[in-house]
Amino acid sequence: MIDEHIREIVRTLFESGKRKKEIARFLKIDIKTVRAILTEEQSTPKTRKDKILVDYDLLKDLHERCSEYAQRMYEILTEEYKIPIGYSTLTRLLREYGIGQQPEQRNQKYPDIPGDEMQHDTSVYTVKLGQEYRRLVCSGLYLRYSKMRYVKFYIRFNRFIMKCFFHEALRFFGYTAKTCIIDIC
Repeated sequence: MIDEHIREIVRTLFESGKRKKEIARFLKIDIKTVRAILTEEQSTPKTRKDKILVDYDLLKDLHERCSEYAQRMYEILTEEYKIPIGYSTLTRLLREYGIGQQPEQRNQKYPDIPGDEMQHDTSVYTVKLGQEYRRLVCSGLYLRYSKMRYVKFYIRFNRFIMKCFFHEALRFFGYTAKTCIIDIC
């Protein structure tokens, strides 16, 4: 909806001799909007009718009675209660009141068990080697609980190099975790 202040500016600019296209470009609005503003008969903008409000308790009871079917609730409201409400308005009210929606559950916290999980991650970095910049792949393995890390940079990285990297890293740690999460870029 275009603000009345913008409408007044459009009318003033047009009366001062500016073309519609210039006005649209200056105000960064569509030329069709400028035309619509200039062809309006009334200077006051249309006011929206009041929102239709339905009692929360009535909607809650209907929701239980209709087994959570909004379409059936709509039919009952219009036929039995004679409330002139649109289906989209009903669904908006249901969302606003939170009727029929599952409450958001907080994320669960999982305990960090020492030595239970490790994670492998690869990232690409641009590193200056000598006089030129090279793209290198950083491969890292770390144990989640202890935050012990083993990191190595490679010019290229494939499945065979990843197996060699795992062999070196696990020999370095002297241990392997039960679960390994692998992220590859």
